[in-house]
Order: sequence, then C-alpha cells, then structure tokens
Amino acid sequence: MNRFLCAALVALAIAGCQSAPKTATETPAATPSGTEAATAGAPKEIMVLTSETKVWECPKCGMDFDGPGVCSMDGATLVETRVSYTCPADNKPTEHAGKCPRCAMNSRIDKVAVAANAGGQ
Repeated sequence: MNRFLCAALVALAIAGCQSAPKTATETPAATPSGTEAATAGAPKEIMVLTSETKVWECPKCGMDFDGPGVCSMDGATLVETRVSYTCPADNKPTEHAGKCPRCAMNSRIDKVAVAANAGGQ
C-alpha cells in the first residue's frame, strides 16, 4: 500500500512540474526578450576570412565582425578595416584567402584600419 501511495505521489508531482502549453502570443518570435532584441542588430563574428574586403576588427582582442558596433567579447568599439589578399611568392594581389592560384602557398592576409574622415568630409 505504501509503495502504491508513493508511486502515485511521484506521478502527480511529475505531472504538476510540466510547463503550461504556450499560446500563439507567447512564441519567441512574437515576444523577444531584452537580450534577444539587443543582439539581433549586433554584428556577427567572422570566424575565417575567405574573400571579405571590409571587416570591423576589435582593437583589443583582434576578432573580426561583419559590421560596425561593439565587440561581443570585451565591449570595445569596432574599427573599420580593409582586407587584402596577396601571393607570398610574387607579392601580387589574389582574390581570396587560402591557396594562391599562382603558387602552392596560402595567400597572405593583410589588414589595414580605415582612417575616419576628419570633419565628416
């Protein structure tokens, strides 16, 4: 009898712990939380450069992002950076990162910060 009573209580406790079904207005897309709304417009990290010519780089940690904003790692303001790819053998430009089309080595990736216009011109 005690085993049956304990099993019934456990079954009721488990059933009571389940979440209530969500209504149509409670979907995540309809009601984003504050952090989701804040990160929706945040720049996305670029893990590996392939053929990008412009990225935004964090001056503190060196991570690359696809747009302006602040670094997700340390909150520093991102700096607009021009990216170029160069053959290490003949120092001529290539179109993308990875294996150079003219030699067996990988293209060298050169990044240069874009200077902001003084006076907004």
